[in-house]
Amino acid sequence: MPILPFEPLAPAIFPRYSGASDFQLISQGKVRVTTGSRLHFGFLNLTPNNIPFWNDLNGNPTLPVRRFGGIGLMIPNPGISILAEIANSWSFQGGHLQRVEECARKMQAYCELNNIQLKPCKIIVEKSAPHHVGLGTGTQLALALGKALLLANGFDMPTKELGPILGRGNRSAIGLYGFDHGGLIVEGGKSKDDKISPLISNLPWPSDWQIELHYDSEKPGVHGVEEVNAFKEIMNASKDEELLSANPRNALLGILPAIVSKDLDAVRKYIFDMNMRTGRVFEPFEGKDKVVTEGMADFCGQSSWGPVKFQIKKL
Repeated sequence: MPILPFEPLAPAIFPRYSGASDFQLISQGKVRVTTGSRLHFGFLNLTPNNIPFWNDLNGNPTLPVRRFGGIGLMIPNPGISILAEIANSWSFQGGHLQRVEECARKMQAYCELNNIQLKPCKIIVEKSAPHHVGLGTGTQLALALGKALLLANGFDMPTKELGPILGRGNRSAIGLYGFDHGGLIVEGGKSKDDKISPLISNLPWPSDWQIELHYDSEKPGVHGVEEVNAFKEIMNASKDEELLSANPRNALLGILPAIVSKDLDAVRKYIFDMNMRTGRVFEPFEGKDKVVTEGMADFCGQSSWGPVKFQIKKL
């Protein structure tokens, strides 16, 4: 049977750009989901948790704080491909099996709680980017697995709802929106009432701009419990707020218009500055290796905790 395009029940609002997920119906109950990887350029704000308001022009604390927020890019490779097929019992093949089985259990528990019949599936991880190197693989793998299970069973849900079920999007939502839309993503940070940060901007990446990835170290970046504890320390400590105060400018008045006008030199400079500012805020709390502030002379930036660094070149 020929492979047919499978349209999810809740398609993306915007056009899908490079790096977005793709869905294929191979046969009844058999679905392939592919997606790209995510580069994280930096955060817009890391105001401590004990500060609920920013000061207005008169010095009064009246402006509700939005924490995190950020800008990043989806790239098609290295990416993820997952095949799910309805079966008599659960089985798992390929890489990252512990993570895949954990996500499958979360989907089972959610469906049971909501009286949704989720039939067992044979899951094959056909391709996966490496974990814990700054490519957002945990989020993309979880979303691809969740979508594959749902679509193989004949139903779907919006990615913004799927992400929290699988424990994704707690801080950055770039990977969630990137899964749907691809391209360059800007998300606006979380207020105290937000489960997921809102999508602010989504632009296509110029097709003649190439992203080169560099793996300088096999040592994984900060992740898991260590990452959670690092963010707790960062968000509960005083820090030099001036370091990140320029990042909203770097995003709104720097990276976005430079991409629209295809000014590659300006994009490099703004991303580098944003990346360095974010890295220097994290540096005192990471406690082991410098996050972004060393060895960057030949690169445009480091994605998230790294160690993946990247450069942008014109084809």
